[in-house]
Amino acid sequence: MKTSNFLLSKKIRAITKIKIFCFLIIIFYLSACIIPLNPVETSILGIEEINTKNYEIGQKLHVSIGGPAISVKKYKKTQLKPLYMRATTDFEIKGSSLSVSANDETRFRIRGEVTDRDARQYSVLALKGSYIFNDELYEKDYWFDFLIDKNGAPKENSLYEGQRIKKYSFSITPSDLKFIPLERYLIDKNQAYLNFDFLYGGVHDDHIFFTYREFSKHNMSTPAYFQNVSYNINQKTVRFRNFEMVIHRATNEQIELTVISDGQKSIPHPSSL
Repeated sequence: MKTSNFLLSKKIRAITKIKIFCFLIIIFYLSACIIPLNPVETSILGIEEINTKNYEIGQKLHVSIGGPAISVKKYKKTQLKPLYMRATTDFEIKGSSLSVSANDETRFRIRGEVTDRDARQYSVLALKGSYIFNDELYEKDYWFDFLIDKNGAPKENSLYEGQRIKKYSFSITPSDLKFIPLERYLIDKNQAYLNFDFLYGGVHDDHIFFTYREFSKHNMSTPAYFQNVSYNINQKTVRFRNFEMVIHRATNEQIELTVISDGQKSIPHPSSL
């Protein structure tokens, strides 16, 4: 009887060891498959000093309609790691379990970055679409995490889900779809800031038209202020703020002009211009 109990106890211990071993193997396998998401840090990519203008005092300019007769940009900016991307064109992504579509103006949040088992790095981009189950709409507003490589291309048939890269079947239209990071920066408030354009608008009813656009340091993609101005076509010299220009010729396609003063530097009005 004692021998029987001993053998039974030994068998139970052996089975328990096997179970523990198998459990550890499973835990190790699961942990090895986990690919952690690294959040986007507020890191500085670089500091850039911008100081450009499209004219030189006394030199003739040929400007097409819609182009800048005067363009001045002077500021210092700190480039930060982007938090959003947008597509280069309208797109559609369709598969058996997902449907995503958006235009090229939609911003998509970068959730973080991951590195796969082959040491390839991806940005994890959250795109909202529809989740489909058994050919029926399961959830309308569902967030899918797409993997975007360093060239801006989505990783084919793969999504980031549950700390893993999982296989999904989907097609992308257009096939060469790319995502580009949206610029993120800080403007140095202790430095001078100038950012404006004076655009040529053409000729109408014996008048020459221009549009002044000014950009703020908080949003350099959308004009914070604009002003439409016009001058009689017979005027040879026109003024706007600190600028004085000689108009040589103006049509609805192009204007020829010379900046003779910008408030910092000027030359006498030469009759030969």
